[in-house]
Amino acid sequence: MADFIYESAGQITISGCASPTALSRYFPYKFNIGSAVYVKRTTERCGKLEKVVIKKVNMVGSIFNYVDTLNEVYLEEELLWESEVVPLAIAYWQLILTESIASRCN
Repeated sequence: MADFIYESAGQITISGCASPTALSRYFPYKFNIGSAVYVKRTTERCGKLEKVVIKKVNMVGSIFNYVDTLNEVYLEEELLWESEVVPLAIAYWQLILTESIASRCN
């Protein structure tokens, strides 16, 4: 189950013919600081679970990126909760084993 955390991620200053006004905006993002999440791998190291801990959340335009404790930057699409990544890893290894058995039989 994915949780969404609503926190203030910035401030917008509006100015015109009146005095400047600062508005706080709330932007939903998926992972909070301190969350232990897993990296979704598609090519190298596919099927291996890599756990990272979120250190910082950045907003660039309308896109969130996450910095882990080793200062690597990830997009939201690259990170998954444990409940989402474990079934993917199991399915990957079942496919590898099935292909391995099939190649031995041929």
